Amino acid sequence: MAGADDHGSSVAAWAAVVVIIIAFIVGGIAIVLANWTMFWVCVGVVVVGGIIGKLGGMARGGVPPH
Repeated sequence: MAGADDHGSSVAAWAAVVVIIIAFIVGGIAIVLANWTMFWVCVGVVVVGGIIGKLGGMARGGVPPH
């Protein structure tokens, strides 16, 4: 587990954040365009982003052991 001083500053955390932010942006555009298929795909990508963060964190995600 990452220490209290890390604040999520790891490769795994950044990868998850980038994937989720892109999915939110594209999902927002999908809502404006009323493209519900693209919206639900983006919802799935958000879930995948969370999984990426969790698996990366479990693999230490670049955080040095304390």
